[in-house]
Amino acid sequence: GAEVDVISVIGNCETSIELKKILSKIQVSSKYLVIQNDRITSKKSRIISGHQQVARYDRESTDEISEESQKAVLKIFRKIIQNYDLILLSDYGKGVLTFELTQAIINISNASNKKTLVDPKGLDYSKYNGAYLLTPNKKEACDATNIIINNNKTLSQALQILKEKCNLKVSIIT
Repeated sequence: GAEVDVISVIGNCETSIELKKILSKIQVSSKYLVIQNDRITSKKSRIISGHQQVARYDRESTDEISEESQKAVLKIFRKIIQNYDLILLSDYGKGVLTFELTQAIINISNASNKKTLVDPKGLDYSKYNGAYLLTPNKKEACDATNIIINNNKTLSQALQILKEKCNLKVSIIT
């Protein structure tokens, strides 16, 4: 029942058209999708046999989005942030959430008293500094903190390191 919008950067291709149709079908607006002509819109294709996935082919880009696209995202974000109770950043490591863009979004959110929840990607979590909450899975948390989580003590240590390193209010390991 939540009202959501998606801000992202897509290519100018058939996959982008397909994505917009899918969003429309679930009643999510695509009006905040920024088109970057030289970008590939991610698409995962699965080969299924006997109700089981046997292969997956990914067509995607992991290159960082252009500076122009980052500015366009921030312009939209600044204009609409007051419409939302919280901001969710899902980082898939595909180049959309650059260090600069991520930090700008978190800073704008904090200045607007909006909580930013982050599903992180990668090893360097410094780009998420200042977010309200970070939710790496166990493997990601082990990689980011250099702690092998195998009991409550190491779990607590990893949580504390994430909280301090990223200046978080809350850290959760899934």
